[in-house]
Amino acid sequence: MRPKPWKTLASRAVYENPWMRLREDVAEMPDGRTTIYGVVTFGDCVGVVPFVDKDHVLLVRQYRTGAHQSLLELPAGGLEPGELCNGDVAP
Repeated sequence: MRPKPWKTLASRAVYENPWMRLREDVAEMPDGRTTIYGVVTFGDCVGVVPFVDKDHVLLVRQYRTGAHQSLLELPAGGLEPGELCNGDVAP
């Protein structure tokens, strides 16, 4: 049996910048209780898994302020409006 979906009763924008949005929803759970639920959305983005050979992938070291340290990550980034994932740009 599929779980019953949660119902969004209200939403409010908390924060927004050119790369992401944060909102806070009041959600009703299947048992009737309500809770606050944070939702983060991002624009279109792309990530790659660059294989150097069949046993090795390339990672990049990126400083992340929230983690207060440099982390190893897959190369990734946001897409500009109209930019396609295959490297071509829409006319």
